[in-house]
Amino acid sequence: MQKIKITVIMMALVLLGGCQSLNSPYTELVYEKLSEKEEYLLNLTGNKASFYHINNLPIDKDYEILLTYEFYRNGEEIKKEIITSLMNDHASKKEETKTLAINIQEDKIRFLIGEEGAYASGSYELEETLDQYSQSFFSSNINLEIGTEIYIYQANSADSTRDNVTLGIPINMDELKRTLNANDNNVFIKLTFKEI
Repeated sequence: MQKIKITVIMMALVLLGGCQSLNSPYTELVYEKLSEKEEYLLNLTGNKASFYHINNLPIDKDYEILLTYEFYRNGEEIKKEIITSLMNDHASKKEETKTLAINIQEDKIRFLIGEEGAYASGSYELEETLDQYSQSFFSSNINLEIGTEIYIYQANSADSTRDNVTLGIPINMDELKRTLNANDNNVFIKLTFKEI
């Protein structure tokens, strides 16, 4: 009887521990890797794409997720425009998971943002032709705190992405200045997660 009690207690502890790890208290940006076939097809068309889930969004706070396009020439900011935003306030239904997809074409950024069954899509026209640039996407998972600003995409006019900012971490102004000075043209897509 003693062994049965100990076994039941151990099973309950394992189940409780497992449930707690599944319900992470942190908002997470989770990179969804494309299949090999999807990567081949995109490369054949010259497009670049990235797909993310934003999990564990707060249901007790009003927030906004912004995607901003930034273009710098010779270290000087030329353009800073919001591509799209997603707001969840007290008037909206609270969803804990959102999806974000970005497709970079020659002179256009297409996006998809929302939750299952309710997506918004659109495109942002560019004056720059990004297929001539070295490009990189953020392709990992991170915890997002409210107030976080990170770059999830960078392109530059250099032959490599050697002088990039580190994607997926809070923006470091010293690193940004170094990158801007190392390349004639720099393009960024910034993700901002803020409370409203």
